[in-house]
Amino acid sequence: MSANAPAHHQALAKSHRVVFVVTQAAVDFVKPAKLDDPLAVSVQLESLGKVRCVFTQEIRREDDLLV
Repeated sequence: MSANAPAHHQALAKSHRVVFVVTQAAVDFVKPAKLDDPLAVSVQLESLGKVRCVFTQEIRREDDLLV
C-alpha cells in the first residue's frame, strides 16, 4: 500500500460519498513470496450492486501465481 493510500480513501469519501469496508476476505495461498521479491498485484471487479461489490485479486511473481 502506498504511503498516501489513506489520502486517496479520504478524497474518494469526500468527493463521491463512497467508503469501502471489507466485510469478508478469503485467500488461497498457492506459492510463498520471499522478502524483496518483485510482485505484481491485480484487481478485477467481479460484481457491482447498489451496496455491494466483489473484487478478485491476484498476486504474481513474474509468471508464477502466488495468491
